[in-house]
Amino acid sequence: TDFIFQSETVDEEEVQYVIPSAPVGYEEVSREEFQSQVGAEYRSEQGRTIFYTQYQLDGLTLSVDTEGADTDTEDILGRRVFLYSNKGWNSMIWTDGLFAYDLNADCSMHIPPLPHRRRRS
Repeated sequence: TDFIFQSETVDEEEVQYVIPSAPVGYEEVSREEFQSQVGAEYRSEQGRTIFYTQYQLDGLTLSVDTEGADTDTEDILGRRVFLYSNKGWNSMIWTDGLFAYDLNADCSMHIPPLPHRRRRS
C-alpha cells in the first residue's frame, strides 16, 4: 500500500521537528535527524522496541507492506489514522497537513477510547 501525501507550502526555516520523550519504561537508544525527517528508537528492559519517525510531507510517498496484515483506518482526535499489524509489529501512520508521522512497535499499542473517536471502515 502506498500513501501519497500533499502538503501546504512551508518556509524551510519554519519547519520544526519534535522527537518525543521516551515512553514510561523505555529509553531512547538512537536518534536520526535529516533535513526532511527525524526519528528515534526506544527500547524497554524487556527488549521491546518502538520506532518513531516524523517526515516533512513535501511530495512524500510512504510504502507499507500490508500483505497478510490486519489493517484499519480510524479517526483519532480529528486525524485520520491508518493502523496495521503484521508479523508481531503494530503501526500507525497519520498526518497533520505539514508532517507525516509513523509509529511502529513490537508491543501492543493501546489507544484509549475517546468521546470524539469514530471508527472508519
